[in-house]
Order: sequence, then structure tokens, then C-alpha cells
Amino acid sequence: MSDESSGGKPPVSIKIELAKETDKAVGEILRALLLPTASSLGGLVGDTIGIASDVVRKKRERNLKEGFSELREKLEQAGIDLDKISSVKEEELHLLLNGISLAGDKTVRDLWTGLFAQTLNPDSDISAERPFIATINSLSPIDVKILDFLATAECVSDKIRVLSTSVNNQSATREAIKAFESERELLVESVVAKGRQFGLVDLSNSSWVDNLERLGLIKVPISFANPPTPAFGRSVDFQSAVERQIEALGIGMDSMRHSLNASQDKPTQLFQRTAIGEIVLSVSLTHFGKSFLQACGLYDSN
Repeated sequence: MSDESSGGKPPVSIKIELAKETDKAVGEILRALLLPTASSLGGLVGDTIGIASDVVRKKRERNLKEGFSELREKLEQAGIDLDKISSVKEEELHLLLNGISLAGDKTVRDLWTGLFAQTLNPDSDISAERPFIATINSLSPIDVKILDFLATAECVSDKIRVLSTSVNNQSATREAIKAFESERELLVESVVAKGRQFGLVDLSNSSWVDNLERLGLIKVPISFANPPTPAFGRSVDFQSAVERQIEALGIGMDSMRHSLNASQDKPTQLFQRTAIGEIVLSVSLTHFGKSFLQACGLYDSN
């Protein structure tokens, strides 16, 4: 005898048919997934992406639960109301859910949730474009750490450049110059600290360049004919500036000799810190690299 005929309620089965949902319905699904009280998250996601194996299913559901917790945090930090999130295309929703469910490493998952958060932001014109999806799928945890470091380094460089404009004139007081130099040192040290935290201070070989260069995210200087420019602005003191230029020239000559003698033309180290505190990056982000990291919430161009 069935439960229904015995007076009991039939079991409830929730299934999302993405191909048949309207934008409004997809928005309702997203809100249900994002609500902290969504007790049926595992079932919803399981039916959505069709996980067959119980072992794999549990692992992917765990990744999704952690991912949606991180996504909620990103949305809260951005001040985005769940009732006002942007609608997401059905295909994009499927790809984002699938990506988060496969990302067991938080470093990589942070890119997925970052892109998801930007896609849901009603004030953003960023969407989960196929190139972004394909790029995240091709990145390893160490790749993401390198990109995160480069994004931080370039953003700090831009900040120092803006700060230096207030003291790069003859009317700047010694106190103002001293305050700028102190702030600059703190910013540079924050970048070095991130490099240490990510284990990027002493990379053993140049293999880290290959995948990022192949994906068009970074570019390596064609040659060392011109001395590399320090990543973080120069001192406003003229004598110090000259000394920095001389040291940069020395670094350039050493790098050029190394490139002529070595069998490979790709750098082994991501960055160097000179004796006078400058940081020299061996690679830089491409235009696509910056756009990609901005879409994932790791690069702030403002």
C-alpha cells in the first residue's frame, strides 16, 4: 500500500530543468541556493548537474556547500541584496555550478565564486563568458597564486604612482616626502609578504611560466636589452632616483648576460627585491589577464 493511500504524504522530489526555466525562475533557484537555511542544497545541486557516483557526488556537494558559503560572503561584502541579484543565463548557471562542484582547492574555487559574484552583481556588466570559464578550468592552484600575486603587485604599483604625484614637486615638504616613503615601504612589504605566503619567493624552474603564457594571461619580455623598470615607483629624492636607475641598469646587464648564457629564455623567479627595496617583476599581466582577474574579483583597476 502506498504512503498516499495510507494517509501519509508522498516523498517530495525537487528537480531543476534548466533548459525549461525562465530567467525569473532561475533567479528564484539562485536565491534558494544562496539562502543559509537552504537545507535541500545537496539534493538541488545533485539533480541539477546529474552526479552519478555517490562518492563523487558527496565530494562535489561538499565543494558546492563551501563554495556557496564563500559566494554568500562575497555578495554580503559587496552589499548585494539577494532579492536584487541579476538573472543568469541557464547555460552560464550550469557551467558555474559544475565548476564550483569540481573545485576541491579553495584557491581555484575562489575564482569560480568571484566570477559568480560578479555575474550576480546588478551593477556589473560582467558575465560568465566562455573564455573565462575555459581559463579557470585550465588553471592549477599555483597558477592562481601567481596571478593573485601579480594582480596585487600591479595594483600596489598603481597606488604608489598616484601617491607619488603629491610629492613630485618642488613645494613638497620633507615631512610629506618622509610620509610618502614610509607608506611606500609598507605597500612594497605587503606584496613581498604575499609572495612569501604563497611560496613564490624561490621557484625552482621556469615551468610556472608555460601554462599562464599559453593561456594568454602573462607576457614575458622578449629580451633584456633594456633594463627592467622597478615595479614600484621611485623615490622623490633625486640622488636616490639616480642610484635606483644605476642599480636597475646593473640588474638589466646581469639579466641580459644570463639570457645569453642560459639554454632557456624564460625566467625562473617571479620577482626580485633589490638592495634598495625595489621590486622587479619578471613577467606582467596581459590585457586579457587583467580582464580575467577583474571578472573574478582579484584585480581592482580603481
